[in-house]
Amino acid sequence: MKWVDIQDGKVTSVFGSPQDAVVWPSVVSIEETDPLYVAYFDQIDLNLNLSDLSARTKEATAVIAAAQSRIDAINDAVDLNEATEDEMAEIPALTADLAAWKRYRIDLGRVKGLDGWPQDPQWPKRPGS
Repeated sequence: MKWVDIQDGKVTSVFGSPQDAVVWPSVVSIEETDPLYVAYFDQIDLNLNLSDLSARTKEATAVIAAAQSRIDAINDAVDLNEATEDEMAEIPALTADLAAWKRYRIDLGRVKGLDGWPQDPQWPKRPGS
C-alpha cells in the first residue's frame, strides 16, 4: 500500500505513509498494481531513458564531428599534396572509428523501436567499449 497525491487523474507524488490531510487534501491510499501508480513510474522510466538516449546521441554526434573534422583536414593536405606520412597513416583508423560511431548513432536512433522500451532499453554497444 502506498499513499499518493492525485491531480487531474494522474499520480503527482508518492509517499511511504499517510500525510496530513490539511497539507495534502488529495492524498489517497493506492495499491502498487493500480494502473495510475504504474503509469507514474512508467513515465519516470520514459523520462530517464529519453534523457539517457539524448546524452548518448550527443556524445556520438560530437565524436563523429571531431573525427570528420580531422579527416577533412587531412584530406585538405592530401588534395594540396602536403600530407605527411603520419597524417596519411591516420586515415584508415580515423575512417574505421568514424564508421563505428555512425553505426552506433544509427542504432541509438532505433532504440525506441526495440522490445523493452522504455522500461528496459536495449542499448547498442558503445564503440571502443
